[in-house]
This record gives sequence, C-alpha cells and structure tokens, in this order.
Amino acid sequence: MKFIKNKLLNAPVIILITSLILQKTLSVLNGYGIYFIRQHGIDLILPFIIGVSAILSLKYIFKYKFIRITSIVLIIFMLIVPLLNIIINWNIDYTTFSSPNNRAKFQVSEIGNARVFQVGKSGLFKYFKTGITTDDNFKSFSEGAYSLEWEPDNILTIHTNPRVVSIKYDD
Repeated sequence: MKFIKNKLLNAPVIILITSLILQKTLSVLNGYGIYFIRQHGIDLILPFIIGVSAILSLKYIFKYKFIRITSIVLIIFMLIVPLLNIIINWNIDYTTFSSPNNRAKFQVSEIGNARVFQVGKSGLFKYFKTGITTDDNFKSFSEGAYSLEWEPDNILTIHTNPRVVSIKYDD
C-alpha cells in the first residue's frame, strides 16, 4: 500500500515535468512555423495544467510553508495571463478552403488580423504561411470579403480589402 501511495503522490510532479516538456516542444515547433490544427485549445489549456500540477507538486518539493504559499501566489499570478488570453481570444474565427485540385488545404484564423496556414497531409499539423493585417480588426475571411486567385507554380494570391498577399504553397 505504501508503494502505491508514494507513486500516486508523485503524479503531480510527473504531470508537471511532462507538461513543461510538451510546452517547450510546442514552442520549438512554433518557432519553425509548425502548429497543431487545434493549437489554440492546447495553448489555452496547457498553462492551467502546468499551474495546477505545480501547486500540487509544491508540498513534495518545498518543506517550508512560507515558500509553498509564496510559490502558490506566484503561480496564481502566472495563471492570470492565460486567463486573459482566453478572454481576448474567445472570439477566434476559422475559415478553411482548398486548392482547385483539392490537394492543398488551408486554414485561416482570425481575431482581427488573419493568420494563414497550410494544413499538412496528415491533417494533424498546419504550417504558417503569412499574416494579413486588417483595418479596425475587420475579419475579412469570416465576413466573406476576400477572393482567392490560384496561379501556376503553386502560387496563391489572396485579395482582401485593401491587402493583396501572394504565397507559395506545397501541393
């Protein structure tokens, strides 16, 4: 029974370490322009998992009550930032479209400014292609105020008012 209790008590520490490794891996992938299709949800949930597991791990890491309480207060403040991120990004809109031959798929995420991604062949990852800034946070894609021009050699030209952006995509 003592063996099972000790293993269960270490679970928050294991979750904390695993979550921190996952967060670092995601930030490295994002640095290369590679994102998960549902990255937005992961980015919102992961800090809370890290925060809760950190709070639960404190009693195994620090023996002094003052250090534990101070750490809990700091972690709670660190959780406020993702909470603000949830509030700000609550109204994110997604638009998807495909090339004429249906070989290349794209996803646009908008919170005002648009970010254009090409969806990978597996459907699990998406690759950042370009960002499109808009005036007054107008959501061109969500409002249908855009047009696509498919050119030879895998060039996609996106027309939004007043921006025109061309990207090279993989077929």
